Amino acid sequence: MEEQKWLKEQIFGKGYFWMGLTDREEENVWRWLDGTKPAFTKWKTGQPDNWGHGHEVGEDCAGLIHEGFWNDFFCEDLISYICEKEMKTSEATGL
Repeated sequence: MEEQKWLKEQIFGKGYFWMGLTDREEENVWRWLDGTKPAFTKWKTGQPDNWGHGHEVGEDCAGLIHEGFWNDFFCEDLISYICEKEMKTSEATGL
């Protein structure tokens, strides 16, 4: 889980981060924005809980929280985000 270790180091002490995972289409069926289901999950104990906070809608978007765990949030919450992108060969090798 090298990627998870890297994510944990990047977010440490910086708040919460959107990660492109949602169950808006079908409750409790979590998918990445490209439509694929995650091959791995790291939900915080008791999450996702779809807590409505007294609103009509629940939490339909996932984010990274402390220790790299996942939590569901309202999609409208204003938090940071983290993205994955491919590195060019020259960037990856330092050439």
